[in-house]
Amino acid sequence: MDLTKINKFINFVANYKYITLNTKLKLESFQQTSTIFNPSKNEVILELGTNIIIIYNKKTTKISCIFLDEIEYIQTEFFLLKPNKFLTPYVKFMIENVSQSLHHKNTNNCLVIGLCLGNVPNSLIHMYPFIKRIDCVDINGLLCKFYKKYLCASPVIHVYSMDGIKFIKSTKHTYSLVFIDIPCSFITKKFMSLINKITAPNSDRIIQINIIGDGDCKKIKENKKINENLFSNFNTKKKQIDSNLIYILN
Repeated sequence: MDLTKINKFINFVANYKYITLNTKLKLESFQQTSTIFNPSKNEVILELGTNIIIIYNKKTTKISCIFLDEIEYIQTEFFLLKPNKFLTPYVKFMIENVSQSLHHKNTNNCLVIGLCLGNVPNSLIHMYPFIKRIDCVDINGLLCKFYKKYLCASPVIHVYSMDGIKFIKSTKHTYSLVFIDIPCSFITKKFMSLINKITAPNSDRIIQINIIGDGDCKKIKENKKINENLFSNFNTKKKQIDSNLIYILN
């Protein structure tokens, strides 16, 4: 795991209590979420654009991300210098669930759709350093830029700020591992057909999809189900992790 950029980030925040990026941080807006997060004297607060709050604890190295239009959710949180000490149960499951399918002799390409602050790729490269390539796709350009500049933990991680469907239509790579953590409205028949196309050449493929856990899926949360015909081209299992439902396809 390459700590060069992460150390750059740590040095960047070392002498500050509060930092703002791009626009002035409206602390009164953030304080409305105090039931979720109560900033301490050790914590640095950054704002990306007008909607994204990043909190970094200089003592514990915990980094968290909140979207202000979904303040009931912490989008991601992890220990920056302890990528195998998971804070989010469903991420822990998804990372550890692939261990038996990864072998040092394989050339494993991995695709992550839904990057946020890079918990998944950084954990993957720490636990499975023999992975040859990790492509990360997120439609949010600010998050991609921030991750590439400060948090990307390896040169084998490649970041693309674009729509997931456009990426999988244009990629020349095939993938044995795919992690999908995006709003449920994007999990369509067309999307899954493209996922099948870029993973089918790998007989040991594993695709994991986080279905529950975002505000776009309130109906699914209530009914605890999704149209499983979307996964007709795959062998399908599912695992409930707290409020998250993980579909495991191969």
